[in-house]
Amino acid sequence: MALNNDIFDLVLIDEPESHLSHTRTRQLIESIKSISQGQIVIASHSSLIVNRLNLTNTIIISNHQTKSLANLDSETAKYFEKIDNLDVLRFILAKKVILVEGAAEYIILPKLFNIVEKCNIDQCEIDIISMGSISHERYRELSGILNKKVAVITDNDKKEFIFEDDETFNIYADPSTLNWTLEVAFYNENIAFFDEYYSNKRTEPLYNGETVPKAQAYMLKNKTNNALVIEENLEHLNIPVYLKEAMSWIKK
Repeated sequence: MALNNDIFDLVLIDEPESHLSHTRTRQLIESIKSISQGQIVIASHSSLIVNRLNLTNTIIISNHQTKSLANLDSETAKYFEKIDNLDVLRFILAKKVILVEGAAEYIILPKLFNIVEKCNIDQCEIDIISMGSISHERYRELSGILNKKVAVITDNDKKEFIFEDDETFNIYADPSTLNWTLEVAFYNENIAFFDEYYSNKRTEPLYNGETVPKAQAYMLKNKTNNALVIEENLEHLNIPVYLKEAMSWIKK
């Protein structure tokens, strides 16, 4: 295309990401974006391609229907374009989605769902996606356009949380400010277990300058390792109510 000075009216590219590193794919994307004439149609399974070429240019094709994201808010599309490491295609292609804040929830929820709903989460066609630093509100508009059922599991961060029921996009957090994050909610439901399990840890009973039980301090300072402990012992633990409610709703 470069050698022929943009003389093409239409260019079709199939999976341009194939056999390319992320760096090379980014370089190719910039080359594609620089083309000033003609129309380009790209078939891709890469979130990097979809994000960087702007979600508003995306058409999702399945066996039963096609959907365009042309009406997506430009600021939302620009946000996803800048944060292009997100696997937005997982969200687009999933039948139902649970959005979580970080690694701890991502580790715990598949087994927790199985215990609560007596169903394998993959068999129920539910995908768990970690949002990382992105706000769940950035996904709300996408959810509306795609008519996708989404449960968001988040912390209340010591602020009063009031549940507002919605047909397709619901946010779940513990209503008590005492259970301000996942680890604290699990600790308060299972104090005897965690006090015994972490009794030999040499952890100061402090977190962010506040005095807390030693076991709770260890859980907050070692979130991923603690998530593995919770996951291994879920059958014997009391599960916070807000997590049960989220699992029940997304399963319906």
